Amino acid sequence: MTPLAGSVSDSVSNLNCLTSDSFDGEPYSVIAHSLGGVVALRLAAGDEPVERIFTMSSPFDGNKAATMLNMVFNLTTVFADIIPLGSTIRSVR
Repeated sequence: MTPLAGSVSDSVSNLNCLTSDSFDGEPYSVIAHSLGGVVALRLAAGDEPVERIFTMSSPFDGNKAATMLNMVFNLTTVFADIIPLGSTIRSVR
């Protein structure tokens, strides 16, 4: 379990390091909640041997509130990552 750190891309990079050390190229499953589901799909879209992904309450259509939150709290990329039709959400659809 890894907390979201920065952006979805940052989390995918962190997980790539963690999984390569932990699973040594063997297939594995991912269980993810909320934004972790978006991270999991981005992880599987890369070279990772993800066998299955189980997601719960993941914002695959983005989150309209994220648009407003991104304008107010533009110090973090997390809100930008879940703007409906933003580049991160488009990449997992």
